[in-house]
Amino acid sequence: MKKSILTIAVLLFAFSSFSQGGFYAGYENGGLFDKFQYVNDKGNTLWQTSIGGILGGYAGYKIEGYSVETGFYGLYPAVPFVDYNYNTGEVSKSNGMGSGDAYFMVPLRVGKEFLFAKGKLFVKPQVSFNTIYSPDYTKGKSSMGWGENLELPGSLSHNTTGDSTIAKGYYTSFWNFALETSIAAGYRIKKRIDIYIKWSYSAYFRPLYYENITHYSGTGQTVYATRVNVNATLFQIGLNFYLKKQQ
Repeated sequence: MKKSILTIAVLLFAFSSFSQGGFYAGYENGGLFDKFQYVNDKGNTLWQTSIGGILGGYAGYKIEGYSVETGFYGLYPAVPFVDYNYNTGEVSKSNGMGSGDAYFMVPLRVGKEFLFAKGKLFVKPQVSFNTIYSPDYTKGKSSMGWGENLELPGSLSHNTTGDSTIAKGYYTSFWNFALETSIAAGYRIKKRIDIYIKWSYSAYFRPLYYENITHYSGTGQTVYATRVNVNATLFQIGLNFYLKKQQ
């Protein structure tokens, strides 16, 4: 009996030592650059990029350079405005943008680490399947909007006597998914702490967000447009901590 207990204790200790050796946790934050495509019924198109933010944490396990991890992230997008010429119908990029509603992401990432300079420098490409949910989604109802030359500040009622624009934004669903590719490069401190920068490209399974835009002209002409959020690029800095010193 004593031998059995001792054997089990030794095995549990060995397993614990091995399993903890690959566990790690980290934190990331940075810029979220959503890409939007605008199209109106005059055939004019425009590509725009907004500047938002992302922050979150993750936990993972690494063995022989390969890793798997998951976490929880908050994404805080921005929505760019559109400069519309009511006389010519031409559209151009605006220098202004407003805050969008936050959404959240749970990734499942796999990656491979490549070491340099005696293990002090590393490069780590990763592929991720992301589950995204939008808590402000309501079927058939807009979650946000913006406008130009509106009748009353804060209203979405257009000025019928002059030029004006109304935009109403919608999330496509409560749940969405994305495939993400990324690459990180950084420096390892005392074989236990990583500090790094990371670039990612996220392609949504379907547009995450879209807008219905109406341009009213004082001459009586109305132009309808749509704009969709098709993908996003992310630039982040990160800090990672291993439970056991790395070789």
